[in-house]
Amino acid sequence: MDIQSIEQAAAAKLDADRNERISFIREIAEASLKYRSARENLTAAESELSQLHRAARNHGWTEKDLKDFGIEPNPKNLGGRPRQKPERRAPNRDTNGSSVSGIEIPGRDEQ
Repeated sequence: MDIQSIEQAAAAKLDADRNERISFIREIAEASLKYRSARENLTAAESELSQLHRAARNHGWTEKDLKDFGIEPNPKNLGGRPRQKPERRAPNRDTNGSSVSGIEIPGRDEQ
């Protein structure tokens, strides 16, 4: 083999690798665009379904009625009542503030 044929073989190999890499990027870019489009379509469909659910509720239909008809549930429905935050209680302290329910707590200088 002479140098020119080695260079041609190396160039052909590099071109094949480059074309394969470019082809891969093209495929992943197309998949990415499909994914983005599907995500945008899903967001729009969820918004429309949510609006129509509200309209159906305003016209007297219940969620159970819609479910019985086989209609998808409202995607934005959080369900149930919101939880109330529990009241915070102060710990039971002795009159001198050094114990909690009979448990001695050492002061900072005693540790």
